[in-house]
Amino acid sequence: MTGALLAHSAMAPGLSRILDDLLTFPTGDEFYWIEIPPVWHGRVFSDAMVELKTAHDCLPVAISRDGTYTTNPPSQFLLENGDRLLVLSKEQPVLD
Repeated sequence: MTGALLAHSAMAPGLSRILDDLLTFPTGDEFYWIEIPPVWHGRVFSDAMVELKTAHDCLPVAISRDGTYTTNPPSQFLLENGDRLLVLSKEQPVLD
């Protein structure tokens, strides 16, 4: 993982500072898992992304389903009961 980080940092200047912010607790944004609310079942990922950003100022980056993980799901990825989203946020989002 260290080698990959070094290689990617060389290709994308500033990446190491971003990753440091993401992985250093408790400053900056943190990763949080949130359950998909029932009202979102059958909706697409892009709908959830827009709602999470506008209503909760957080950004979904991955989805967990049945023990598998998908980073940056396609916009038309259908959300289902039991799905969880990994979001980037300043605090744990509370969904209604």
